[in-house]
Amino acid sequence: MRNITLVASGLALLIFAFATSQGSDLVAFAGLAGGPCTYDGYPGQAKITRIEMTGQSKGQANVVGGPGYEGYEIWFSFVTDKEIKQDWAKEALKKEHLLKLSNSWYPGEKYLKKYGLEKGKLLRCTLKVITSGTCTPVIFEFDEVNTIDYFETKLLK
Repeated sequence: MRNITLVASGLALLIFAFATSQGSDLVAFAGLAGGPCTYDGYPGQAKITRIEMTGQSKGQANVVGGPGYEGYEIWFSFVTDKEIKQDWAKEALKKEHLLKLSNSWYPGEKYLKKYGLEKGKLLRCTLKVITSGTCTPVIFEFDEVNTIDYFETKLLK
């Protein structure tokens, strides 16, 4: 029984060490409790403010289990003509946000072309702000951009 406890403790420590080595995105994801959540939606527009390849986005090509291609950071600002009820969520209007695929991969060059993503482009988007539950507090849903379209990885196989 002591051996099983030691193995289980070692495995938990290994998983925690891996999660913390992958950066804040994975740690934040690992800490979410989830559950049934509800959101208020605020339709608006996302404006792409910059698209750049960084060391981190380029490096995803070499990550074991990663997409296998170099990616781009796509930054956007969001505006809505609706009044956001939650004071803390109004901060979303004051800063840039990073558009990533739903699995946290950076989109690649073919994705940019497929969806016509370029600096200055306006995209219909809805800001979703959590009202109950313990899920992700702020989510951006794009009408014209499919963030679960992983076609670039399939092209490499």
